[in-house]
Amino acid sequence: MESPEHNLIVIGDPKQAIYSFRGADIFTYMQARRVFAENYSQAPVSLTKNFRSSELLLCGLNRIFGSSYWLPEEKGLEYINVGAANLNWNLKTLLTTEVQSICLSCCQSLQSPEKNWQTKAGCKILDYLRAC
Repeated sequence: MESPEHNLIVIGDPKQAIYSFRGADIFTYMQARRVFAENYSQAPVSLTKNFRSSELLLCGLNRIFGSSYWLPEEKGLEYINVGAANLNWNLKTLLTTEVQSICLSCCQSLQSPEKNWQTKAGCKILDYLRAC
């Protein structure tokens, strides 16, 4: 790993490492982070944009978990504030458009019974997306 020919990227998310019921272990994450910090010169990079949650929700979470009450410094845990990505497109509109286009292209290449099933399934998905 010390030479330019050897590269290693390690991705870890301490906010996901708390789910022990899924086999995650926050202490394994912390140990790996410490080992990399002690042995390699590359500093960790933290992502600060969330593409799935609203600004209001993230603001509340940042306020709650940003306090030392939830993550005492002596435990070695640090909460990094995250902001909403504030995308200029509407996800619902994008998904609806994509599903419509996929359904149309699939239906054009299918025979009659399959086309009927595909059309019904596509319409159900579109109805669900439009109701959100």
